[in-house]
Amino acid sequence: MGSSMKELPIYLQYTISRTRRNCYRELALSLAYGCAPTEIIYRICLRYILGFSDEIHIEKNNIRLCDTLQYAKDGTLEEKMIRLFRLRNS
Repeated sequence: MGSSMKELPIYLQYTISRTRRNCYRELALSLAYGCAPTEIIYRICLRYILGFSDEIHIEKNNIRLCDTLQYAKDGTLEEKMIRLFRLRNS
């Protein structure tokens, strides 16, 4: 914690610290992509990555419910990922 943070009241220090954590979490979520093969694994992933707090609400994430095994076997995984995550084919 920087010296300027120590001069703030404790409730402001807590709020700023919590806001930073939320920003870091949202940044990480925008960089991480993943697929979960079943609903239960999907929900576990969301809770593990997004956190277990009811106070934090993150609207957008790049975790999708999709079993990629058959797409990988068929050789169509890349096309599926482009459609699933709305990526541009470069």
